[in-house]
Amino acid sequence: MSLMIDKTIPPGKWWRIVKSISKLNKNYESLPPLKSNGKLIFHPVVKLQSFNKYFAQVSTMTNEQEIPFHGPVPPPWLMIFYKKYLSLKMKSMIT
Repeated sequence: MSLMIDKTIPPGKWWRIVKSISKLNKNYESLPPLKSNGKLIFHPVVKLQSFNKYFAQVSTMTNEQEIPFHGPVPPPWLMIFYKKYLSLKMKSMIT
């Protein structure tokens, strides 16, 4: 691990060390299945959503101030279009 902080190592050698330690290569394996609410989750996007939901539930804000207003709220029709877009994008990632 001391090689990781040695600033005299050339960048190419440093990355080879990092890849060998973290097992990063062109044929990387995805994270193992995640168990959430008693169900196994295999798809990476669904895993991310599960982690996001969990951390949103356990996180608290240290400051109770209002969230600043950054402009007008988009019209409902635009939000419907955006949700459909995300749904189609998600389906294309699964298949």
